[in-house]
Formats: sequence, C-alpha cells, structure tokens
Amino acid sequence: MKKNFLIWALVDDRTGNKNQILGILKELNLAYKIKKVKYNFFANLPNFIIQLLGGNIHTNKFMMNYFPPFPNIIISCGRRTFPLASKLKKYIKPTPKFIHLMYPRYSLNIKSADIIFTPNHD
Repeated sequence: MKKNFLIWALVDDRTGNKNQILGILKELNLAYKIKKVKYNFFANLPNFIIQLLGGNIHTNKFMMNYFPPFPNIIISCGRRTFPLASKLKKYIKPTPKFIHLMYPRYSLNIKSADIIFTPNHD
C-alpha cells in the first residue's frame, strides 16, 4: 500500500447511503476521511440543474472545507453527492479516481465517474 494513500468518502444524511459507503471502507481497509455533506433547499433540484449552476449550489460551504492532503479515491453514494464528487475530481490535482454507488439519475457528465456500482433496483 502507498504511504500517503487516502480515500475521501462523501457522506450525507441518508442512512442507506452512509451504510453502503461505510461497508465498502471497512472491506477496503485503507486510510480514509469521512467528508460530511449538509444540504440546503437547492438539494431538491434535479442534478443536471445543480451541475449547470456549478455543482455545489445545493450544499452549505462545501468547497471551502476541502483542502490537502487530497485523496487518491473519492467515494460517493446517491443522487445528491454525485455533482459534488464530480466537481472535486475536476478540482483536485493529481486527479483522483471517482467511485460512485447507485446510478445518479438526471446527472450530466456521468462519464466523470471511473466506476459506478448499481444495485439491481437501479
């Protein structure tokens, strides 16, 4: 394992999303940081509108709280964390791998994710 290898896990207030991410982190057994995401009233907008308006309009001070050390991998889960993870991947250099759980409906730039895991119901 690399000495400075790090995973950022974007976790919101949805219990199912949080549990999926925590389960993966437990199995990976690598260094990680949980990045808590809090939403505002714009979170009800479809992802493509959120992304057209910058990708983080639906959060409170999201990008101001993210500073080095930057991750090698970003893991997100659910519709609302996809625009954030996508924006972070674009912002961080060197570019981290982006893994998303569940298909992010109504999102632009789906191909920005390196891997999307979808359960049978999606």
